[in-house]
Parts: sequence; structure tokens; C-alpha cells
Amino acid sequence: MPFPRASTAAELATATWRKSSRSGQQGSCVELAGLTTVVAIRDSKNPDGPKLLLARDHARDLARRLRSGLATPKTSPWRKSGRSGQDGACVELASFPGAVGVRDSTDPGGPKLFLSREDARQLARRIRSGT
Repeated sequence: MPFPRASTAAELATATWRKSSRSGQQGSCVELAGLTTVVAIRDSKNPDGPKLLLARDHARDLARRLRSGLATPKTSPWRKSGRSGQDGACVELASFPGAVGVRDSTDPGGPKLFLSREDARQLARRIRSGT
């Protein structure tokens, strides 16, 4: 569903923001504003920064997933390779729509390599065969 940009921008300028009831004590929290057609979400520490706009049904689904624990870091898409060593040095893989991500498990915030699914399959075949 396309968002009406002009009315959303006007509404954002005058929106009433409220902090999440699950905000942390360190001030790290999100704020929400219910607009006509969407729910806007922003970082409370950066109120002039970017806003995430979600259709109301998507916002409800996100809230349900957060409450149930389905949208927490525990469900990170990154998984350690089955061939990881005991020293903790290994790669992690993640499946994304149309791509496979690869990252260093010791630097999860560092660079990531994204491969098409076919390229990832070919790479895995070559690694297994040693070529």
C-alpha cells in the first residue's frame, strides 16, 4: 500500500510522540506516533533523525512479535557454520530473500559479504571439494 507522502510529512511535523512502555533505563528507546494511515517509529535520542513508517497492520504484527519474543536478537538470522573451530573463529551465515550473507563471527558489526543463492551454492561446493 503506497503511503500518501504529503499528508504523512505534514502529520509528522505535528505528531504527538510517545515513548515505548518497554523503554530501557539508559534512555535507549523508541517513540511512536499514530498517523492517519501509518505508525511512525523513531529513536528517542535522535528525534530529528529518520523515521520508520509502518502500515498499521504491520505495526500491530511487529508489536505482537516483540511481545512474544519473536523479534528479538535471539532470532537473529545469523548462524555459525557447522564447521566452526573450538577457538571461536568462524564464519556465520544468514539467509535473506534472494541472498546469503557471510560475516566473521568475532566481528558481527563488521563487514558482510552477500552472495546470490546460486553463488553461495557454488562456493559451498568448491569448499567441500577443496577446489
